[in-house]
Amino acid sequence: MRRITKKNGKRYSDDMIMVTANAGSAIAFRNALFSVVPRALFRETFDQIRKVGMGDERSLAETRNELVTNGTGADEPQGFRNDARIATFAFTGSQTSSADIIDWVNGLYWKLKAKERVNAVWTTSSLMLEVLDNIKDDEGRPLMGRLTDSPFRTLKGRIVLENDSIPDDLGAGSNEGELIYGNFRKYIFGDRQQMAFDTDTGGKFFENDQTAMKVTERYDGRVGQPDAFIIGTAKEVQ
Repeated sequence: MRRITKKNGKRYSDDMIMVTANAGSAIAFRNALFSVVPRALFRETFDQIRKVGMGDERSLAETRNELVTNGTGADEPQGFRNDARIATFAFTGSQTSSADIIDWVNGLYWKLKAKERVNAVWTTSSLMLEVLDNIKDDEGRPLMGRLTDSPFRTLKGRIVLENDSIPDDLGAGSNEGELIYGNFRKYIFGDRQQMAFDTDTGGKFFENDQTAMKVTERYDGRVGQPDAFIIGTAKEVQ
């Protein structure tokens, strides 16, 4: 039972009564469902959810990010890092020169056409993000900014996304890596097959009074417009 009165006995507002009723209905539905569904059917699902929550397993969103970033294109999406059609722009300056790094970032920015820069964002590894965050120009102004009330840093006014699927160790230098600038609206991602749900009670599952459940979904993705992206590489740092 859910209360619709406050501690002082006053009645909730109509909106709060509706929220309370919806919460009560959701709890009642959950209890009714779990009272008739054997725990054996959802134990493994609960265990998997718990592992994701504890950080022991990769979530679906993390898996998709890995594929969109590094997918080979063979029976899986092709990641933008593995698309040979996308141009690269190498950093050939000095690791210790802030001016060289700033020139490299400016060069990357202007590689995209104006219509692509409107919706473009940056994405890079944790190490590269840390390096860029410490760069200042000759007047002591930081290279990276931050939008008001936003958790994201910015480069040239565009958001920078930290991407754990981009490796830090592309070369021998301490700050070698990749900085990608692109309009990710031009990356095409979609389902190749709708999500399907199957159960199996035969074989060993029959012997152990168990029901196996399998959920499958097939999706594909690839860059639709290569010139909407540019990959900055720091492999040639001198």
